[in-house]
Amino acid sequence: MMVRTTLIFCFAALLWACSKGGDDEGVSIDTTPAAAQLLLPEDGAPCEPGAIIDNSFCEVDFEWKSAKNAETYTLYLTDELSRDAYSFNTTDTRMTLTLKRGTPYRWYVETSNKEHLSTPKSAVWVFYTQGKQVSNYAPFPATLVFPEMGQVVDGPSLTLQWEGRDVETPTADLNYEVFLGLDASEQPRLIATKEQEAVVNNLVQDTVYYWKVRTQDANNQFSETVLHQFRVN
Repeated sequence: MMVRTTLIFCFAALLWACSKGGDDEGVSIDTTPAAAQLLLPEDGAPCEPGAIIDNSFCEVDFEWKSAKNAETYTLYLTDELSRDAYSFNTTDTRMTLTLKRGTPYRWYVETSNKEHLSTPKSAVWVFYTQGKQVSNYAPFPATLVFPEMGQVVDGPSLTLQWEGRDVETPTADLNYEVFLGLDASEQPRLIATKEQEAVVNNLVQDTVYYWKVRTQDANNQFSETVLHQFRVN
């Protein structure tokens, strides 16, 4: 009787172990790369370069936190004045680049691995490289939020939206001029405002519009966005 009871117990234990092993094999592990968290250069501030090369160029250290499941990082960098854009691939979480002095830049990092097509994007940060004897920095060119470049929107009314930043002037004290028109070579001024949005009425259906924003800081320095376009549905 003892032998029979022992055999039954062992058989039950074997079934439990096999069942448990099967469940583990069915569990999927998420290997999607996480978005990187940016560290340096700090967002919205003049950047202290690692080394001054000459009157025109300096070295800037970029750094971000290691992201879960990330195998490769791609740093995207845009010169906000010339609008030249660059990308750099690395498996490290830091990089040193030679950049123009006294220039605003915009940057972010995308993460990736071989198992996924998705490439999560970090926050987008802006900074100024240190210029020679710069006492006041011009404001960062505003970020046009809505409509996005090439977006099709519903009319006849629309609220244009953007975000402004400056090194010295508080965001609430910045002034904006919004330009909107049908011609890519010329846009009449739509409105002057301290807000980061402007309402447009009487938009014409099936028409392409061009718009941009000029930012003025407390020191009467200006910056201007690149021209964006959208189409009214």
